[in-house]
Amino acid sequence: MRTSARTALVLFAVGSSMLALTACSNSQPNQEPTMSRSSTPSGSTGAASGAKSAWDDLNQKVESTQAMVGGEWEASDTGATACGSSGAQWGITRLGPGASPGDRERIIDEIETAWKANGWKPTRTKIGGDAPGLQLRYPAAGTFDDGFFIELGITDYGSSMQSQTPCEPGDADALNDEQYAYNHQNTTRLPSDSPSSS
Repeated sequence: MRTSARTALVLFAVGSSMLALTACSNSQPNQEPTMSRSSTPSGSTGAASGAKSAWDDLNQKVESTQAMVGGEWEASDTGATACGSSGAQWGITRLGPGASPGDRERIIDEIETAWKANGWKPTRTKIGGDAPGLQLRYPAAGTFDDGFFIELGITDYGSSMQSQTPCEPGDADALNDEQYAYNHQNTTRLPSDSPSSS
């Protein structure tokens, strides 16, 4: 990927993530995403189990989506952040290869089917401007009350995926000290990234 295209894609991804992280919830009062979540995995204890489960579940779905796009991906995920009264959540940002218009349609069709199988109802939109492409997002705007959202954009120049785990019980400081997310994902980290809480 060209340096200028990568820089533009990183800025787009970071800007989108920040906007989504600060956006007001767009969900209906009793509506929440349909994600397979277990409260506490068998054999585990401690308050961080819910947040760890949320990371494991969403990261697996994100990495599965990356595999459908193909090519090499880089991670620029956040450290855990505190949420709710005693919860933690992570922001996930992944950067990958671009795709031609014909390939984009096929890839987005395949991913849309997979996301619907997760119980998600993605909205497909066109990306305009200098780098036209396609985007899938669930929910269509904002986040659910628990903070969850997922978004994928693919252009000729690159792909970017942003998501946020739902707020689940966990101690953000302890999860960052443990480097839980960093040690439980299979995507190459950006060279400037290091396991930190920021």
